[in-house]
Amino acid sequence: MTRGVRPSGALTVPSSLLKHKRPDQRCVPRLPCTPPLWRRAVRSRALHVFLLLFGFGFLFVKFLGSQERLEAFRSELGLLAPILTIPVHAVVAISPFPSEVIAFANGIVYGFWRGALLSWLGWMAAAFLHYGLVRWLASDLDVRGWLERAPAWLRRFPAHHPVFLIAGRWVPYGPQLVCTVAGAYGVPFVRFAWCTGVSIVPVAFFFATLATGVS
Repeated sequence: MTRGVRPSGALTVPSSLLKHKRPDQRCVPRLPCTPPLWRRAVRSRALHVFLLLFGFGFLFVKFLGSQERLEAFRSELGLLAPILTIPVHAVVAISPFPSEVIAFANGIVYGFWRGALLSWLGWMAAAFLHYGLVRWLASDLDVRGWLERAPAWLRRFPAHHPVFLIAGRWVPYGPQLVCTVAGAYGVPFVRFAWCTGVSIVPVAFFFATLATGVS
């Protein structure tokens, strides 16, 4: 073969394609960028609803958190007052403010049985709403994916166990803790519902008894 003569049939590669080309360079597909956790939290509508309910809870405690104010609320609304007491109680129970003042006032204003029933319904509504909002927020923040990468002891936390779902509500701020953990861990709604109903019964009776004894 003559030196300097290109063999016939050889593939000619333009020099523009070989410019800045490295032998080990590979084309890597660009992955979609995941927003940071704080940005997803700020954008989550579930968190916005939580903050809104916290504000309403503060207002309800301030304006209805006493026997005199609840009696005035009852006299002004008549038969609608017990029905509206349930969502008011639920909003206060979700917020960090004590909902026991509403339960105590229910026992004084409506008596033992009706007061206990209204308190039970209010706390049940709060638990369902809190659980649903946490499930929504957990979906926005991909909590399930985070739990899969969490330490083993955290993955083994007995969030699904009835003892935790029932007795956990009997400690200070236990209701908020149980609802948050149950929603984040994806506890089935049926199990959460019956455990919540069982755990609230003695608490509702306790405050109704305390209120009727004082009155």
